[in-house]
Amino acid sequence: MKHADLLARLLPPVSYDATGARITAQLAGDGNALDDALASADAILSPDPWLFGGEAFLADWERLYQITPPAGATVEQRQTVVYARINATGGLSLPYITNLLASLGYVAVLDEPRGFRAGTSRAGDLLVIPSAVMYYLRIRIRHSDGSALSADEIATLTAWLNDIVAAGTHFTIGD
Repeated sequence: MKHADLLARLLPPVSYDATGARITAQLAGDGNALDDALASADAILSPDPWLFGGEAFLADWERLYQITPPAGATVEQRQTVVYARINATGGLSLPYITNLLASLGYVAVLDEPRGFRAGTSRAGDLLVIPSAVMYYLRIRIRHSDGSALSADEIATLTAWLNDIVAAGTHFTIGD
């Protein structure tokens, strides 16, 4: 039943003629607004609201995460890719970064060298200014077949890692 019909039933039977031209137009306008509001609420409360917008917002999420879906991809496949991107944003865990690099076909060894400290460090140890660097990683990386990375690949990985690691993280990529 439409909201316009429900609103007409709320009118006092003696005071208003629910079939009059002006009242019918008013009830239709108010009823359509309520119908639209209910449809929007149903979309948000559905079991898979696709992040509060149904399928209508899927393209917006893809644009936000700079995802270009392959031709012929189903809605479910597109949603899976966006969910993966949402879940893969940021982290400092070494296994997290190692697994991300492995998913791209790289074998990586990550370590966290400590900065030079008087009384415990030796000549040749890494010098770090603690106030300038909150977190430092040294990443030794190769292709899964053992071959070294090109300079372009290192530049691409550096840009990609800068996007996903937490603020204040500095790293070097080497062999």
